[in-house]
Amino acid sequence: MQNRLLDNGESVSTYKILKVLRVQDASVSYQAMDSRLGRQVCLEIFTAADEAALKRLNNYFQALAGVQHPNISLVYQTEFLDESLLVASEFVPGGWLADLIEGRPVEIDFVLSCGVQIASALEAVHHKGVVHGDIHPANILVNPPKLRLIGWGLLPGPGQAIKACDADCTYQSPEQADGILIDARSDLFSFGAVLYALATGIPPFRSETVQLPPSELLRSQPPRPTSLSPNCPVELERIIKKAMTRDRDARYQQASEMRLELEQLQDQLKKSSSLEATVKAKGFGDLGRGEQISAPRADDSPSKVESGSQEAPEPLTVHAQPRRLRWLVWAGTASLLVFAALFLMFERRNASTPSRGNTRGATRLNAEAGSDVIAGKNYALLFATNDYRYWPHLNNPQGDAKAIAEELGKNYDFSDPEPRLVIDPETKDIINVLHQYARRSYGPNDQLFIYFAGHGFFDEHEGEGFLVAKDSKLEQDDAEHTTYLDFSRLSKILNNIPARHIFVVLDVCYGGAFDERVTKWAGQRGADEYADVAPEKFIRRKLAVEGRLYLTSGAITSVPDGRPGGYSPFARRFIEVLRGYGGSKQLVTATSIATGVAKLEPEPRFGDFGDSAPGADFLFIPK
Repeated sequence: MQNRLLDNGESVSTYKILKVLRVQDASVSYQAMDSRLGRQVCLEIFTAADEAALKRLNNYFQALAGVQHPNISLVYQTEFLDESLLVASEFVPGGWLADLIEGRPVEIDFVLSCGVQIASALEAVHHKGVVHGDIHPANILVNPPKLRLIGWGLLPGPGQAIKACDADCTYQSPEQADGILIDARSDLFSFGAVLYALATGIPPFRSETVQLPPSELLRSQPPRPTSLSPNCPVELERIIKKAMTRDRDARYQQASEMRLELEQLQDQLKKSSSLEATVKAKGFGDLGRGEQISAPRADDSPSKVESGSQEAPEPLTVHAQPRRLRWLVWAGTASLLVFAALFLMFERRNASTPSRGNTRGATRLNAEAGSDVIAGKNYALLFATNDYRYWPHLNNPQGDAKAIAEELGKNYDFSDPEPRLVIDPETKDIINVLHQYARRSYGPNDQLFIYFAGHGFFDEHEGEGFLVAKDSKLEQDDAEHTTYLDFSRLSKILNNIPARHIFVVLDVCYGGAFDERVTKWAGQRGADEYADVAPEKFIRRKLAVEGRLYLTSGAITSVPDGRPGGYSPFARRFIEVLRGYGGSKQLVTATSIATGVAKLEPEPRFGDFGDSAPGADFLFIPK
């Protein structure tokens, strides 16, 4: 019997075979009908080299039969038959957890739900002295809302050694790979590896490298989960790291420890969601990771982003003190009077100056003495990557870039030529496109806006940051980073583009490494810099200064991608500032955008690079 698969309709003992479920080296699982009780079961037939091994397996399942747990299929019966062991257990329809891990991180709520259920199941079996020995996504059955841990029987009993790579090498513990006797802590290492795969979309140890001896494979250090998935909470990364510690004495010692910490994190996120729902109900929009209360809902389109505010509001206060309230009333009244006076002065001056129409490719504003301030052409180039060949996919870079491009083309003077979008580029594509812009001819007042959205990476040993392109490999497969675009080279390429005014925005992880100084913007060039200067004079001054400015969504840290179908917190605030259209000045600058995003977490970085001159800025002039 052990040498062939049973056919559908064939009977063995009191079971009628319905279909094959899966085939493994030491066993075959079938969906079968118990003819005595009239119920469907999962019938697993084990073969072994000797009778003693089968007896150990039988003892193992007898111990497992004493475990009743909602995340473990019940063991109904064991039976010896023709040098094989039949194990009948509860049949649960569903799919495999492995099918959900396809290069894209799973929602964190689902990761934590899975984690709590698996930890609870391990807690129950470890209490009975049973070690699973083969925890990996293909041994976890998904039958929403519950998971079932299956794949028992690889280990013939507690405290026994198991040959390396009998288990899935991409999830096994180091001691298991070394052929050392394993205990419950080995399951916790593998469980941590499963959480890693759920949170990042890839296993911690790539299957392509399994040809290496398992002990060597497991000596490699997998990338940090937060570097692969910006939405992964730091606390979850800490739990995974502790579970996957190579020294098993430094790991969690019991599954209950992991379960409690996962439940605590789950409660924290639920409380945050509850606060978010309350804020939504009061009309304040969505609170994403690192977002301000003023942000719109994640499912809002850019057209729904409320315009008119350049500064993020103060955190929501339930009750203002009377003295503070009186001060706010007086300050607001004074501000209104000042703005009204300025508005009347501006209108009177415009009434005495004939209006002038726009010329093709240029923006004309009224100036003193009837002269014109003419800005040159404005170019916009946006790179956005959602889908990666090796790295986990992202949700929002393309949508972010498209929304910003639409805003620039529709409401600012970036319509001739239209903003250019480069979607899912490989490293060579990014370089080739930038070289095309370096070969162009630019007028003295032409401006070039460049936006990058996607993955970023930082090598702590080299002290260098990188853009991750569609074809960039994981660091463990590309230690020399030949498939990445390092920020040093990117900075040189951008600095050599002959446009006098360049503004580079990087909404990528570790984008702050673009500037080796990692200069923190200190707010010295705020929105009031030209409060006492007419817009025409301000434009003239800024266009006379060569500028190379950058703005990143964070320093040397991961940044959030945002909810699927929404925007990253940084992109959303960027769009909000653009939709403010410069307020009464009708002028948005790189500095005012930096001011508008300054309160986000992680904190953005704003500075200059290359041949930028002091006092430079970049102008966004509404149509």
